[in-house]
Amino acid sequence: MPAGLLDLEQGTYPVLKLKAWNGRLMILFLAVALKGLSEPGDDLLRKERRAALAAAECVACIFDRSERAARLLTEQEAESISEAILKFLMIYKQLVKMSVSRNCPRYKIIPKMHALLHVGEDVRETRCNFRHFHCFMDEDYMGQMKELTIKLPKVGGGLEFRLLTRWLLRLGASRPLRAGAK
Repeated sequence: MPAGLLDLEQGTYPVLKLKAWNGRLMILFLAVALKGLSEPGDDLLRKERRAALAAAECVACIFDRSERAARLLTEQEAESISEAILKFLMIYKQLVKMSVSRNCPRYKIIPKMHALLHVGEDVRETRCNFRHFHCFMDEDYMGQMKELTIKLPKVGGGLEFRLLTRWLLRLGASRPLRAGAK
């Protein structure tokens, strides 16, 4: 494994830093590995393994369903993606509790989990595939702002106003219009 991908955050929580395609491959690998894991250990450890497998399968399901779907989702697609997200969050919460009860810091609650909850709710409400408008990293938004700034004309002043106007137009375009919606 290349240096810098595996780390212990604050000396306790294991952190694997993967991006995009590598993350999808790793989650599928984890699901297969956890499925094949033998069942020795105490009851709580067995429950934790089963929950970790279920969480890995939920994430693999989220990736698969969102990548197969178009920008605008059918009601069934939106429901299945939202259900997988909400199920993952529920299982992850159980994993955190198990980890705390074992006094073994393996799973950490991070702000991205709360954002994921809203993504799950938004997918159901708007029926818009989150892969077409959402990102978890502030750096991506900064990249979009930089891209807009570079494209805007620099003459005549008012760059900030034009930038914010374009940004608001882009944000407004992320909400799909539905037939019969007001």
